[in-house]
Amino acid sequence: MIPSDQQNHLDLRTASVAWRLTRTLSPRPQVRAASGDQVNAYPTQVPVAGPAPAGPWAMYLTDAQRRYRYIGLDLDAHDGGAAQAERDATAIATVLTQSGIAHVVCESGPSGGRHVWIGLAETAEAQLVRHLAHSLQGLARSLDPTPLLNPATGCLRPPGAPHRHGGASRVITGDLTTLTQPTTTPSQLVDLASRLNDELG
Repeated sequence: MIPSDQQNHLDLRTASVAWRLTRTLSPRPQVRAASGDQVNAYPTQVPVAGPAPAGPWAMYLTDAQRRYRYIGLDLDAHDGGAAQAERDATAIATVLTQSGIAHVVCESGPSGGRHVWIGLAETAEAQLVRHLAHSLQGLARSLDPTPLLNPATGCLRPPGAPHRHGGASRVITGDLTTLTQPTTTPSQLVDLASRLNDELG
């Protein structure tokens, strides 16, 4: 565990420090680690109580009961490029702020993709998260909803986790205590989805 007064001052460029944060955050006793011979695949289960993986790792968004503890939004830089991912992250951050939902925005790696993280004070049902993911797609075309559509296997590289092309997920805006001491409730997610549906049609 990382003391609460140190959580927002971590140098996540160090893999060992990033791994300590993952241990603190992880809803399950294991994460998924990348395989060297597979591109962007995480086939190996690694216990968080053990040493850090040699390469990238991804954290489950749900607990053992398949209820969401985190909303992890993956904004890919593949099709629209880094500029599109950045615009979408800004748009999402704006609506989250307007909705009173605390969040953290990370640059996922050297490609310029973005990850937007929301910690939940109470677990959320998969159906609600799926609905929210589809609503957010209308706001952010670079959003890959896959981690939010499969409560059994959905995962995302957490802040500080290494990227397969070098570098690591880097916090751009937000406070890590947003994730370690979350305040967002499922009812806020319901309100957010309703707002997006009303505004985007």
